[in-house]
Amino acid sequence: QQFQIHSSQELQAHYYKKEFDKMIAMEAEAVAAQTTDEGRSDVYYWIGVAYNEKIEGSANAEYVKNQAVSAFRKVTAGRNVEGAKAAIAALTAPAK
Repeated sequence: QQFQIHSSQELQAHYYKKEFDKMIAMEAEAVAAQTTDEGRSDVYYWIGVAYNEKIEGSANAEYVKNQAVSAFRKVTAGRNVEGAKAAIAALTAPAK
């Protein structure tokens, strides 16, 4: 069995190293490497997570937040759907 290039596991490894820019840079190739909706959804979930981590302290926080929401909205299959929905709800909730 051949390991897919830029799998969600690879994205997770970068996440644990806090290499969020690397994760984001891998998006197009990682999505293209997936052969299922679930695989693509996993990649989009981790891209959303990477953008979410970059919001705080960002000079362009609104743009980064929108990128996170956009990625989470592409999570349509697999085990991360509910997590993505929760993240969208949290990111789009009115400020208190």
